[in-house]
This record gives sequence, C-alpha cells and structure tokens, in this order.
Amino acid sequence: MKNFDLIEHLFKLQDIGELYLVKSKDTYECRIEQGLDGKKVFTGSASTKRRFLHIRDGGIHGVSNGFFTFDNPADFAVPCNNEFYLDFFEKMMKLDTETFLSYVNSYNLHSMEYPEYASPVLSGDKTFSDYNFKNVTNSRKNKKRQREKHVLAGVERNELVNKLKKLYGDEEYDEILKEVESLFETHKILRIRRFCRLIVHQLKYPLVKIKKFLPLVAFFQRAGPWRRSWIKLNYDPREHFSSYRHQVIILNRKSTEICLIEHPRLIFELEQNKDVNLKECADENGFLTDKGVDLINLYFDKPLILSKSAGKHVQHDNRLAADQADLDTNHEKQRESSEDSDFEIYD
Repeated sequence: MKNFDLIEHLFKLQDIGELYLVKSKDTYECRIEQGLDGKKVFTGSASTKRRFLHIRDGGIHGVSNGFFTFDNPADFAVPCNNEFYLDFFEKMMKLDTETFLSYVNSYNLHSMEYPEYASPVLSGDKTFSDYNFKNVTNSRKNKKRQREKHVLAGVERNELVNKLKKLYGDEEYDEILKEVESLFETHKILRIRRFCRLIVHQLKYPLVKIKKFLPLVAFFQRAGPWRRSWIKLNYDPREHFSSYRHQVIILNRKSTEICLIEHPRLIFELEQNKDVNLKECADENGFLTDKGVDLINLYFDKPLILSKSAGKHVQHDNRLAADQADLDTNHEKQRESSEDSDFEIYD
C-alpha cells in the first residue's frame, strides 16, 4: 500500500502531462508555463483534517498523506512583446562565448531603444499588484548545523595515515607523530593561537607539518566552552576541573571573546573566590558561574584612565591595557577558524 498526496488543481486537465507539479519541502508548486516567463503558483501546507483512500478492484491501494489546495490566485502576465528578450536569452544559452559577444556588439547600446519588459504581476479582481514570491525561506533557518566536534572515523583515519606516510615516508611519519603525541600528553587542550605563541619554537618540525598530524591525536571542538580548540582524543574537559582555564568566554562587547589561559591575572582573580565564581561543569558556561562570567566582563569593561604625567592610558586596578591586545575580535576569530579547522588540515 502506497501513501499519496491529493491536490485540488487550478484547472480542468485534459492530459496528465499538463500537471507541471514540483514538490518542495512541504508544499507543491504548479508551473503554468514552461518558458522564460514561466508563471508559478503555490499550494499552502497540507491539510490532515481529511483522509482519502485509493480503492481499486475492491482493495485499498493507498492512503492520502495530506490534502493540498492553491491559496493564491493564478498568475498571468500582462500582454507584452518579449521577442527581443526571448531571442537574446536563447542565444545566450546556446551560443559559445565568442559568437554571443559578436551578437551583443552588433547592437548600438547608446542609441537603441529596447522594448519595455513587463515583470510578472498577479491578476485578481482586476487589481494588479507585485508578484507574490511565496515560500521564500530565510537562509539562516535552513543553515546546516555544524557538529560540535569531529573525530576521525576508522576509514578517515586510515586514509589520512596513508596520505601522510606517502608524503613524508614511514620514518619521518613516526617521528612527527611521536612528537605530536608527546605534545598532547603535556597540553591536553590547545588553540592554534596559543600553540604558535608558546610551543611551536620548541618543536623539531615546522608547524605546517605538525598541523597535518593533529587529527590523529586530537579532535577539533567547534562549539561550547572549549570552541575552536584541539583536545586530546578520549579526554573530556568537562570531567577535569583544571580545564576551565582553557574555556573561551564571549564578552558583552560585540564580536569579542577571550580564552582564560591567555589571562593569568584573570584566572588568579577567579580563584580568589572559587565557591562564587566556579562550579561543576553543567551548561554553555562550563565551570564558570554567572557571577564568574560577570567578573570577567567587569574586568574588561573597566574604563581606561588617562595619566596626566605619562600621557598614556593606564589601568589602576588591573593589567587591562596589556590584556586588550589578547582580545579575539571578529576578524581574528574568522582567521583562527580557518587555521584551526581539521578539514583544512587533511583535505
């Protein structure tokens, strides 16, 4: 038994080939004409208040999923001579580039008067209005949600291993992998930005090689308190209190965020009152309480006071002036995301 959709069509059809129906996500689109100015009308969402059975030879062959009707009136074009544009469109689609350019250059663009082109309009009760482009969805709503983290599957891992061995040879592959594994034994969580500042000069191999081996030892966290960080495989930062030092915090300032590990004085201030500022890892704030997040924002929101003697901006209560350089702006986040991405590394 097959389920089917039932549609109340706009016109009486003589031939099933005249349907011209196209199904979108939850509606149907009827194409009345098949051409450059082909007109379209759309149904509303399916009505499930009624069900219909498909009965043939005394047996039930299907049950309707929904009943669709067209909500907006049929669409017709104001009569207009569009031969010039139809000819132009046909040549543009069929001719090669050089021939088409010759065709275009044959017209005097400065003196020629082009025929008026009427856009489609709706006809309803003899009142014309702009074409109703229905069911235009917001692209942000349909944006695919990224995985919070990406860990290489068996096939992906084997493919990457084979590529790296072919690229560097077995001996160099083993040496680089051993160095990366040693790195993550010491640092369970790493951001490329901190990696470049503090560690890369200690390594035997250049960063361009090290980055290719990261997916074999760690996974890339895309979201959450440790977003845009590489975390050692089988290491869950939520189970280790010390991981809060690597959390990324979004400040009240627009498009600005910080990583706690880059601000030792801020960590010191948080730990002065652990019971108030820190907690068990439970939500998007990780180990930080709401008061802890407020303290961080207050730390960076304190105004800079102009020193009369030095003529420079200074901060009396903390080292904010030095910390300002470590803020992640929107531009910095975009750059860092492209550098950190595991797909950038092994594609």
